Amino acid sequence: MDEILKSLAQHTGIDVATARTALGAVMTFLKEHLPEGVSGQLMSAVPESQGLVTSFDQNKTGGGLLGMVTGMATKVFGGDTSKLLDMLGKSGLSLTQVHAFLPKALELLKQHLPAEVAEKISGLVSGALAAAPKA
Repeated sequence: MDEILKSLAQHTGIDVATARTALGAVMTFLKEHLPEGVSGQLMSAVPESQGLVTSFDQNKTGGGLLGMVTGMATKVFGGDTSKLLDMLGKSGLSLTQVHAFLPKALELLKQHLPAEVAEKISGLVSGALAAAPKA
């Protein structure tokens, strides 16, 4: 997991602790939005997945500007896609960082997942990225 977090931090320009919290936000979102069996496969396949979820729960903040933007996005796109954006804002990411972080996080997560699980999470994460306004 340390290599995944270092890669995310380097690619996004954030520190490793923020990368851990942000990846925890993604894992929490996926755990809440995938069917139970698929969610279980995800949590089993990704190293330290429960620790990531705990990191997000313990370190989330108010969300700042990204929180306000996602509030507007909720009205336009609905709750699910903007919820992930809100969670990433609470993990300490800016809008610019979200655009760098999400594709890389998805790429790294897919390396640990069965193809059918990877396909399901791609749809959820890609929808959130599409809903995120460009910085």
